[in-house]
Amino acid sequence: MGPAGKFQLRNFSLILVPVIVMAMYNGQYIFNAAKPNNQRCMVRECENTPPVFKTGEWKTWAIPDDPQKARCFRYANQEGQCKKESFSKDLMKCDSWLYEDYNSIVAEFDLGCQEWKRTLVGTIHGLGLMTALAFIGTLSDLCGRRYTFIVTSSLPSVLGIVRGLSNSYYMYLAFEYLEALVASGSYSTGYILDHFGRKKTITSSYLISATALTIMPFIINMGPFPTIMVLVAKMFISIVFSATYLYVTELTPTEVRHTMMGLSLFIGRLGKSSAPLSPLLLQVTPYLPYAVFSAAAWIAAALTHWTPETHNMKMPQTLQEAEHLEPGSSFLALQEHQLSCTKHEKTAEHKQS
Repeated sequence: MGPAGKFQLRNFSLILVPVIVMAMYNGQYIFNAAKPNNQRCMVRECENTPPVFKTGEWKTWAIPDDPQKARCFRYANQEGQCKKESFSKDLMKCDSWLYEDYNSIVAEFDLGCQEWKRTLVGTIHGLGLMTALAFIGTLSDLCGRRYTFIVTSSLPSVLGIVRGLSNSYYMYLAFEYLEALVASGSYSTGYILDHFGRKKTITSSYLISATALTIMPFIINMGPFPTIMVLVAKMFISIVFSATYLYVTELTPTEVRHTMMGLSLFIGRLGKSSAPLSPLLLQVTPYLPYAVFSAAAWIAAALTHWTPETHNMKMPQTLQEAEHLEPGSSFLALQEHQLSCTKHEKTAEHKQS
């Protein structure tokens, strides 16, 4: 392919535009399924027509004072009237909610305290990305990468519009899945122009992300600092996500490279599908999600430490060459091994002749 020049830079810049847009597709569900800032139970015995979020004096005897309980519970009413004496002190779960704003699907589809339905959106999105691995590669081989790239870059816009017009929660889930499935086709290639080395990049990024997540529980009430730590963790784990694609291709020999890449992608998408369910851990303790993710990052950093560095190394062509990519091995050592193998093969051929 030769050295990078104007032609490569032009194509890279053009491809980068839809890839950036695809990144937006892959992150939109975080905002669309965000938890509303304020919500309360609908108390039909006392609501205005039409109902509004702001309450009257009846709130003191119809809704608990505790803001957390008020999101999901109300006091039972036995008489169907908006009188203080009609309400008991027995709590009952809400069956409908009112929201201060309607900027997410939680309010749009009245999901209220059904937290599993809110987090399921992210899981469905991840499943769409994972399913795409089964046929996007084959489709691009059959139809051509350019054609596949154009289709997978443009079709999600149509699916996204239809998803935005969904009139039910399950219709929304269906188009969330389809949009993620198609959009992932143009988001399967990444470029990292670093000279730091894959192993060092991945290990250090894991460590920084793990450190940020470990600190989180101790600064959770310190103004903007929790947000800063979350963004730091997100940035460095995103570096890991992109670098790992290249690292896997450099570690594995040609004869099993596609198989190992597919396996790695599958496991990665499996983790991505599970991650949106992590808010459910908050019901156990507010610190549990951070503990789980930080522990995973620490373990991954330790495991990566025992893998070989591929910087300035020739990509292995056979399993035998891959076995010599040991921690601490160098490009020269691999070249010497390849030269030794070549001499051995020539000697064997000479003896046979």
